Amino acid sequence: MTDYCDDMNGLTSPSGNDDAATTTAAAQFTSRPAVGCVPLMLRGGGGQGGPDAGGSAGRAPLPAAAIRLRLTLIGRVDAWSLASQRVLPRTRKARALLAVLALGGPQPIARSRLAGLLWSRRGAEQARGSLRQALHELQEVLRPVGVPLLAATRTTVALDTEPIWLDVREVMRATPDRPEPLDLLDGGDLLADLDGLDAAFDLWLAEQRRRLRGGAVAIAVACGVARKVCTR
Repeated sequence: MTDYCDDMNGLTSPSGNDDAATTTAAAQFTSRPAVGCVPLMLRGGGGQGGPDAGGSAGRAPLPAAAIRLRLTLIGRVDAWSLASQRVLPRTRKARALLAVLALGGPQPIARSRLAGLLWSRRGAEQARGSLRQALHELQEVLRPVGVPLLAATRTTVALDTEPIWLDVREVMRATPDRPEPLDLLDGGDLLADLDGLDAAFDLWLAEQRRRLRGGAVAIAVACGVARKVCTR
């Protein structure tokens, strides 16, 4: 992962103050993205209002017994229930929808935004229909989890991320005393198997990868393991 090393060049302040550089990088990571991008969460939360907009931001991780779904977004997308049953949607669009909702959760996301990300080449009515089908697929495949995770209204969709173990969130929770979650980055690029899904989604994905990379580097500097991150 040589891109991490490239990003490290911007984390050294002229005075050599690593703490100041880390603060700057973290601030850049948490800044609100361009309209049309669902922000990647930092230490838990994140929705349309930004990474710190309510939700689970700043909350302590749930006990292992409260987790009902294990969702992997770094590398290939995968999802498993508490009973070790795979609950991964069959279609790539439904998998992408799950990923977008997870990265934006628990904040609701406008249906129009979701449709625009995944079906940008279709007319509005057809895109909304495709979104409904993908949501139905998600609801059915997540049924074995045993708790309702999706909350849909006529205008928005939200994913309850509280009972979900999410690798991206774990990376953002790494600390100097607990840097091990950074090892999850060895899995590969964010949503590595979803490139080329839709032009709008590709742009969104490139931005989310940049934000994850920048956030991980900032945390690695704070944890004193920047060299380890750079060698990936």
